[in-house]
Amino acid sequence: MQKSVMNMEDKPTQLKRILPEPWQQPTVQPPRRKMNRTIVSVILIVAVACSSLGMLGYFHWDLNNKYNRLQSSYSQLSADYQSLQENHRGLNAVYNNLNERYEDLNEQYQDLFADYDTLWHIFNEPIANKEVPTIEELQQWLSDDKTDEIQYDYSNFICGDFSVMLSQHAKLENWDMGIVLVYGYDENYKSYSHAFNAIITTEGLRYVEPQDDYFWRFSDGLPILENRWNAIGRDRTNIYVEEYIEILSF
Repeated sequence: MQKSVMNMEDKPTQLKRILPEPWQQPTVQPPRRKMNRTIVSVILIVAVACSSLGMLGYFHWDLNNKYNRLQSSYSQLSADYQSLQENHRGLNAVYNNLNERYEDLNEQYQDLFADYDTLWHIFNEPIANKEVPTIEELQQWLSDDKTDEIQYDYSNFICGDFSVMLSQHAKLENWDMGIVLVYGYDENYKSYSHAFNAIITTEGLRYVEPQDDYFWRFSDGLPILENRWNAIGRDRTNIYVEEYIEILSF
């Protein structure tokens, strides 16, 4: 009997040796805690995704607004460009017209400057190479010259002015054409004074009336003489010459 009791008493000790201590037992997580972590992870992922979608949506909205503003600006700039293009075409046409006028005026200026230079030499310098015209050359030149087309004006343009102008025009041809002045009276003893031109041709002295281009000579070939009757002008008016003056010699 004693032996059996002893065996029964030894069983707990043996069981203790078989069962591990509490700190030696494996730790087992409860299933609920693992689910919580999964849910939190999913929520975080969803939150990040939603945040990303929100940011993308905002960026899309912002870019769309900027695009619309740029599109509006482009439309306005395009309209302004078209308007400027039309203005450019108009201004270019005006420029071309003005440039053509400038070229015409510049050409006229060059011609006028050349004429001015020629006239300056005529008025201020003697004839360098004098030429003597023929009767035919004189007649042709007088028909082309425009001095006789000027209207006589007693206050502003009289016989002396005609004579000076024709003389200067002749200088352009290198012709030495003089100016003469006659004082006297006609057959009715009416006072007479007149200025006209004189030139030496290859056929001798010729007098020229600048107001009608008529030219003549005396049968003896001599110039007008004082204190005698002289037939003057187209009408061959008989004038008794008291004074004959060469204002510009020939």
